[in-house]
Amino acid sequence: MVDSRRWGSNAKVSNLVNIAAVSTHDTIVLADSDMAVPRDYFARLAGSLAEPGVGAVTCLYVGRGDAGFWSRLVAAGIDSHFVPATEIGLATGLGHPCMGSTIALRRETLEAIGGFAAFADVLADDHAIGAAI
Repeated sequence: MVDSRRWGSNAKVSNLVNIAAVSTHDTIVLADSDMAVPRDYFARLAGSLAEPGVGAVTCLYVGRGDAGFWSRLVAAGIDSHFVPATEIGLATGLGHPCMGSTIALRRETLEAIGGFAAFADVLADDHAIGAAI
């Protein structure tokens, strides 16, 4: 946490507002701390973000199921419901997901949608950020 100022009812977004105010990079990557990613994760995000017309990059995730029964159960749910449902939404053009597990965007894009402060009172901020872009 950069500082304790609150910008709305969503504490995570308040942290993002505070962090964005002091960050100096042109590319911003939001990522959940419980994800295991490949070594080329950032390079792949940056490469996708550099494509013309791309406003944000997000990633599907899969369950690992390597920590016992409940972990396997959750992984099965992710892999058998979440991933296929998202793929069907994309294939049919009905889904335009922006997964909170990974969101990469340019600072200029973030500023164009009102910055993180525009989502300070939104519960599903990841979805709202994607919809705004």
